[in-house]
Amino acid sequence: MSATHPVAAQNVEPLKRVRQTEAEAEARLAQAKAQVDAAIQRLLAEAEETVRVARAEGEKAREAALADARSRADAEAAGILAEGRKAAEQIELKATQSVAAKREAVLGIVLGGFRGGA
Repeated sequence: MSATHPVAAQNVEPLKRVRQTEAEAEARLAQAKAQVDAAIQRLLAEAEETVRVARAEGEKAREAALADARSRADAEAAGILAEGRKAAEQIELKATQSVAAKREAVLGIVLGGFRGGA
């Protein structure tokens, strides 16, 4: 009974086709998984690059805001100093004028005393 039975041969062929179909499905599944993994890696790399660029832009914006704030603070400080210098000059001028006026008054009195007594 070494002859192959025709019914047994008919039963083996569908099993071979099922195994071949399973193998093909597994290969397609593995290929799809590899594509998904590659897409995930690409998206992660893109996300990391986007975050890096956003951080760099944020740092530039922060530096620009700091520079602007420093510039405004320097301008305000310069204005305050200029006002202070002007006020100091006015005080000094009034003090000088006051001293000169008092000196003239004292000299007038002293000289008037000499003129009147002479």
